[in-house]
Amino acid sequence: MKPLTTWILVADRAGARLLRNAGPGCGLQQLTAAANAGGADTLARVAGRLDRVSARPGFDRLIIVAPPPTLGELRRALSPAVRAHIYGELGRDLTGCSNAAVGSLVADAFVCFAP
Repeated sequence: MKPLTTWILVADRAGARLLRNAGPGCGLQQLTAAANAGGADTLARVAGRLDRVSARPGFDRLIIVAPPPTLGELRRALSPAVRAHIYGELGRDLTGCSNAAVGSLVADAFVCFAP
């Protein structure tokens, strides 16, 4: 069985970064980072990028990590195609955490995720 590729969006109104995990033991790879582009503009750009890559092979599931108000904004900004890939959401602000810390916290929250 092919391992699932999980994308993790870590965001708040000031910035966002997109991480990818290609399966257990592969660790997290940072794909993009956007900061201080103007709150809703940042979220719209991230939603647009996710929409473009959601149809590609290797976009199996998405975990969104953001403070609760930002989660609401993201839900409205994401296309139905991207929303169909959402595996889970974590209502916490982890933008100040390292990628390794994000991977550990996500693994604790989602049993079926191993960085």
